[in-house]
Formats: sequence, structure tokens, C-alpha cells
Amino acid sequence: MAKKFQATSIVPRSVGDLLPTPPNDQFILTHHPERWQLEKTAEGGFELLPILTKFLLRPGLNGVRARPSGGIDYSETRGIYQDRGWVFLPATAIEGGYLREYQARGGKVYADRWTTPRSLGGGSRVVWDIDHEGYNDFRRGLVENGTIAKPDPLIFDFLAAQYSRRIQYEQQKGHLPHVAKSIEANEEKKEALIEIKKTKKPTKKKTKKAPAAEKGA
Repeated sequence: MAKKFQATSIVPRSVGDLLPTPPNDQFILTHHPERWQLEKTAEGGFELLPILTKFLLRPGLNGVRARPSGGIDYSETRGIYQDRGWVFLPATAIEGGYLREYQARGGKVYADRWTTPRSLGGGSRVVWDIDHEGYNDFRRGLVENGTIAKPDPLIFDFLAAQYSRRIQYEQQKGHLPHVAKSIEANEEKKEALIEIKKTKKPTKKKTKKAPAAEKGA
């Protein structure tokens, strides 16, 4: 008996429907326990969020191998990375997945769900809009649900020391307005780290005190 093959319907794409950007590789988001960053909250305070890194699924890179039957295999490399403390986040770490695929003129382009492409005026230049609030919500949720462990207390000390070194370096040119502003911002971040470590909560927006009125005024 003759075998029947199943077909799927497609819609032919015009050049205008394809991203005018080179193709790239799929990826997995990863995190290492030492990598954290201070982020501004919507309320104007600060919070500490995990830094996520893209692990490219490119055969021949970082031990990723192409399977003879199709697809890729990175299980061996993943085991090595996990032994070093890295956490691999499956694409299903969020409902609906975090990986997005776009058709480009030279192949396929992959991006996370919080990064969306658009062309300027329908031309060949592509810009990528980033949903920073949504991305931060995702990273915060990974810590809250235990997918990523909370930062070790020493992380706060390490980051605070980094800001101290920046402040010390900038003080050499503290008389310059833009440097003085940078020193003030770094001091605020350093204080925020100390407060977050103590309270285990994001900081609130700091309000500047009004200058005291002069006597006899």
C-alpha cells in the first residue's frame, strides 16, 4: 500500500515580510550565582536582579554538537557548566516560552520575548525595542519561585566594594559637574545595596531634603 505524506499549508512571504538582518542562533538563558546587578524599580528605588546570559546553541561552539538525525546536543556541555554553578533556564521557564523566532532574508532570527524588532520607516535598518519592565518582572519571578537561588550575602559586599572603588577614582575629578553627579549616583547605589542586604527588600525612592531656611530670612 502506498504511503501518504502529510502537508502543511504555507503563505508565500515577500521580501518586505522578512527581517533585513543576518540570521543568528537559538539560545538558552543561563545564570551564574556570582552575577547580579542593581536595577531601578518602577517606584524609583533599587532592587538586585540576576544577570542572565545567552548560551548559544551553535554546533561547534562551546561543545554544542549537531545530531546526525537532526537537531543539536549540548547535554555534555550543560553538565560541565552546571558543575561550575551555572543554572540553565529552559525556554518554558515562563508561560508561552521566552524564545521567539522571526523569518529573515538569510534564514531565521531568534530573540527573547522582551526584545521586538521593527524597521525604521519600512527601510533596511532594524531597531530592537526592549520591554525592560517585563524582563525585570521575569528575572524577579525566577528568584521568587526558587528557580534561581537568592544572592549570597557576600554578593552585596562585593558589589558595594565595586561602587566604593568607582567613587574613589572619580573623586579625583569631583569638581567637574558631570563627575560629581556620577559620584552621587554611585553613592546612592552603594547605600541601596547595604539597605537591601539588611532588609531583604527593594529600596524606596529617596526624596531630597529641601535646603534649610537661613535664620532671619
